[in-house]
Amino acid sequence: MIVVRAPRTLLSPLIGNHQQFPPASGRRCLKFGVPKATSQRRLQRCLLLNPVMVGIAALLMLAVLVQTSEAKTHDVLKARVRFLATGSIIRTTWGSNRDEYLVEMTATPEGESVLARMIDDYASYQPPLSFAVLTSQAGSALTIRQDPRCEMPYATMHLRTAPGDPLAIVHERLGYKPELTSTPRQGVMLPCYRPERPRGGF
Repeated sequence: MIVVRAPRTLLSPLIGNHQQFPPASGRRCLKFGVPKATSQRRLQRCLLLNPVMVGIAALLMLAVLVQTSEAKTHDVLKARVRFLATGSIIRTTWGSNRDEYLVEMTATPEGESVLARMIDDYASYQPPLSFAVLTSQAGSALTIRQDPRCEMPYATMHLRTAPGDPLAIVHERLGYKPELTSTPRQGVMLPCYRPERPRGGF
């Protein structure tokens, strides 16, 4: 059993209904749970936490968990993704790798496609997206998660090579212009997504 001793002035606004034990030293002890007195002379005027306060705190925590779960479920979607260009590529021998792509994705039943930025973060021992996925002209069905934190304007995204080009990993500054049906307007933000990696890889 945990016993926390505190001055009376600190406990008075936090404690509602309580049980009291014989007084002695002018201090109060706050016990979490049902008190099991081992020495009635040492446990003097012990107060129990108001059960109403505990119940309210539990309900608030449950509400936060439910909202977080709903938000995560809403952000994950399945879409057909066609890779248009490769941006920055970061490869390490330890830690995590990061591959950046410009993609065209279709996630609506009407088949409307949008340009987006895709960032693939994965461990150094995992393989990157397969060549077949990167070069498919029809696009690949992927499970992706939206991440508003990595959105950026199309004009500031540096495109280096075509998807699947092995030169993407070199350090030289390469420029690549993908074939787009329409060029985004100046300042238009690209939505950002991250692929959900299956255990068996892509």
